[in-house]
Amino acid sequence: MRAALVLMCVMLGGCGSPPVAKAAPLPPLVDTVPAGQEAVERVVRLLGQAEAVDGLMLTSKTSGLVAAIEFANGVEVAAGQVLLRLDSARETASLREAQGERDKATKELDNRKPLLDKGLVSQDEIDRLAAELAAKQGAFELAQANLADRTMVAPFAGTIGIRRVGVGSQVAPGTPIAPLVRLDPMQVAFGVPEVHIALLKSGLAVRATSPAWPGRVFNGSVVAIDPGADVRSRAVATVAVLPNPDRALRPGMALTVELVVERRERAVTVPEAALVMQGSKPFVWCIVEGKAVRTMVVPGVRMSGSVEIASGLEAGAQVVVQGLQAVRDGVVVQVRAPAKPDPSKKP
Repeated sequence: MRAALVLMCVMLGGCGSPPVAKAAPLPPLVDTVPAGQEAVERVVRLLGQAEAVDGLMLTSKTSGLVAAIEFANGVEVAAGQVLLRLDSARETASLREAQGERDKATKELDNRKPLLDKGLVSQDEIDRLAAELAAKQGAFELAQANLADRTMVAPFAGTIGIRRVGVGSQVAPGTPIAPLVRLDPMQVAFGVPEVHIALLKSGLAVRATSPAWPGRVFNGSVVAIDPGADVRSRAVATVAVLPNPDRALRPGMALTVELVVERRERAVTVPEAALVMQGSKPFVWCIVEGKAVRTMVVPGVRMSGSVEIASGLEAGAQVVVQGLQAVRDGVVVQVRAPAKPDPSKKP
């Protein structure tokens, strides 16, 4: 009899014990961060070359023997500073002769003018003497110019390079003497693809870097833009000026250029991990009153580790960055508390 009762209790699921209820699933655990607000730049990366704003090869205007060189290789020179002198004995003598002839003609004209009112000389005589004086003055000025050509001066302040001639060298018109370059400021020349021409304008910020100076950035701005694009490269020649007070940049150096074509000061940004793609539709999960809400957005500029949200999201909104796989629209979630810093560890 007792065995039958035990069998009946087993078949009925126990004697008087209620069935155990199944536990409700826990809300998905997620990490969130607030959408930030920061300056965002749209940057075009290009290759460029450093060039001198002012630079030339000094050459001789005339022929002659080099009498004196008054500069050292690689030094700074001032505008108007004498750099080289050619032998000028003949030109000096010619100038003195021309000056004497001019002074003689001037004195003769000055002596004859008072006689015109007394009728002792004719107007034609005065005109002839004035013409002779003008010719003598022209000869004097030509002799001055010829003598001046025997002295070379710096046309602008800059750094002079290695000289190509020495004292006693015979030079002819156009003979290279030495390069002269103004190193501060410098300019960088680069080509901008035509797809960016709508955003290209003077004043845009430029950041340049050089392999010669790792970690250093040379900041400047666009100062000149060619009116048309190159028919082969379809790029627009552009020039930016870079301050170069310590002469770190030199003409001919290769530079990597970042051209800032657009800048927004207060753009909304989120970590790159928060952006989810559903086909071609981007969205983020926002946490609103403890629930996940799918929020469609329009991404903008992508940066290292973050992305701009051009529209669809406001700064400060809590977006999910971890635990995305378990989140569904309208589902209650549990937000993980941010880890507290360990006071025993030094930052």
